[in-house]
Order: sequence, then C-alpha cells, then structure tokens
Amino acid sequence: MLMRLQDVLRYYGKFPSGVSLEYHAKFLSLSKPQGEDVFEFLIVTEDQIGVTSKITGEFALHNVDILTIDGANDPTTGQFVLSPFCDLSKANCTAKSITDAIREFPFVTKADYVTAKGKLSDSFHFPLRIMNKHRALIIRADPLLEVEKHLVEVLGSAGDTVMFVEGKTYASKTWMHLKNALPNASHEELLQNVMDGLRATGWGLFEFRSEQNLFHVSIRNPPKLENLKTSQSLFVRGIAVGTVESLYGVKVTVRDASYDDKSDTVQLTLENSTHPLQVHQTSQILT
Repeated sequence: MLMRLQDVLRYYGKFPSGVSLEYHAKFLSLSKPQGEDVFEFLIVTEDQIGVTSKITGEFALHNVDILTIDGANDPTTGQFVLSPFCDLSKANCTAKSITDAIREFPFVTKADYVTAKGKLSDSFHFPLRIMNKHRALIIRADPLLEVEKHLVEVLGSAGDTVMFVEGKTYASKTWMHLKNALPNASHEELLQNVMDGLRATGWGLFEFRSEQNLFHVSIRNPPKLENLKTSQSLFVRGIAVGTVESLYGVKVTVRDASYDDKSDTVQLTLENSTHPLQVHQTSQILT
C-alpha cells in the first residue's frame, strides 16, 4: 500500500504526528464594512523577540479588541511589520493616544493609524510579494476560470491546449523559483514545499503518489465556477502535470482524469512517457 507524503514525512521524523492536517480559511479582507470605532494600525519595529507580545499587550492594557492582525519580516529592510485592525468601542483610549503610546517603545520605528469605517481592505500594504521578491496579484478565482471557459468556447480544443500548457509552464517556473530559494533542500522537502505553496496560493490541496511508471495526483477543493458541478480546469490539470514533470524529471501523459462531486476532489493518473522511473527512495513506502 502506498502512503501519503504526510505519512512518509512522519515516518522519517520530519512531520510530527501531533500536527493537525485540518486547514482553516485565510481571509484577505474584512468580512463587512466597519463602523467608526474600528481602526487599522501600521506598526514597524526592529526585528526582535517579543515585540508582538508587547504590542498586543499594550492594546489589551487599554481594552482594545484586535479583530485581525498580520505580521511579517520585511526582507528589504530587516524590520518587522504589524498591521492589526482594532475595535476601540470599549477601549479606554483613542486611536491617537494608543498610537502615541506604541511609538514610545524603543524598538518601534514607525506607528500610524487610519479609520476603517466603510472599508474592507487594508490601507498600508503595496505591492504584494511572494517568496520575498516576486510580484503577486490576488484575484477572485471566477474571472480566471471564466477566461478559460470562454477561451475554450471560442477556440475549442485549441483553447484547452493553451490553458493546459500555461498551467504546466506556471508549475515549472514555480519549481525553478523553489529550487533557487531552497538550494539544499531534499526531494521530500521540495515536494512538501510544492504542496504547501499550491495550498497557500489557493490552487487546492494537492497530494502526489508514485507507483512504478504511474503518478497519482489528488486535488481536493480545486478552484471552480460556482455554477458548475464539476471541476474541469485544464489550467489546474496542467499545474499537476507540470509539477510531476519538474519533480521527477520525466514527461508524463494523462491516462485518466475524474472528479468526485461529493468530496470535491480531482483524481489524475499520469503515465511516464519517457523512460522507466527512478523514484527517490523516500518518496514512497511500500507496506
């Protein structure tokens, strides 16, 4: 029996058995427009241990309710950037006074705020970056899938081919970026990063299994048009094929493709079309 990558990594002690495989949605904007008591803050600090707890502690001291908070190191400056949305309706301070208090911390280099009244998105962040340097866009899935749908309607099988090839190209370029970012990573670490990256960027929950000259790809919760009951994106299928070809250095063809509506899962069986597969020893375990 072939085991999933998570089980393989646990077997080799790289994925603790206590780690939950349950995922939670990541919301990139507020769910509804906010009232006049909600403010967005921008806090830039030196990158030191404990700065986040000290900042949130200051908010708690003044009874400020943190609705959302995002924080990350800025690789271009080496500073740490926090950007919380806060509800001050029950606070014993104003947005200005809490900002002034935060500025007094010796590790804070900048602090500012704006009202979030009537707003859904943040005010302080641009442009978006992925893997530290690559420009990123966030769009709803529907427009991209509508483009694919209309392209196929106009061009027929040629439209299918365009989207499939572009999906493969997207995957191969992503693989090159990962290889450059993680030059010393093992095959298993790269594979885990591929799956993490596809999940984090919204393409779905991918799993890969190899079996002699066959590859099995499972894609749970792939992007799909709401008015369609099946997931038929050739771009997503191209991502799966391009990922396998990049990971294993082979050319593959799609032997079988299916979609299960109940589990919202695409299943692909890919066949090695170049030469007998030499699978890395730890990428599968037979029991």
